[in-house]
Amino acid sequence: MAWVLCPAVEPLPAGDLAYPAWQAVIDLSALGTIVLAVTLLWRSSRHAPVAGIAAGVLMAVETITCPWAGHTPVGWWTWVQAGLSLAVLLTAAALVSRWPRMTAPGR
Repeated sequence: MAWVLCPAVEPLPAGDLAYPAWQAVIDLSALGTIVLAVTLLWRSSRHAPVAGIAAGVLMAVETITCPWAGHTPVGWWTWVQAGLSLAVLLTAAALVSRWPRMTAPGR
């Protein structure tokens, strides 16, 4: 949900800029780790929290690269996106400490 909200709050790109190929690699990597994290979480894999942390980090990198690429200036939306990325990252980090107890047999 956070990954969908991030571009939803951002204004349209300023000017007629081409989408850089290097940014596509970051965006697709973020999407891939999100799908991986959700799938691993659904399957109760012990690797789910690590994939979630990777997803949060890549979402933060996406937030940084958009103004850097010149698509939009830094604005209130940048801080909203950073907060959403941080929420994903902290949620996954919290799972790291709780995961063994959450997935213990008999629960």
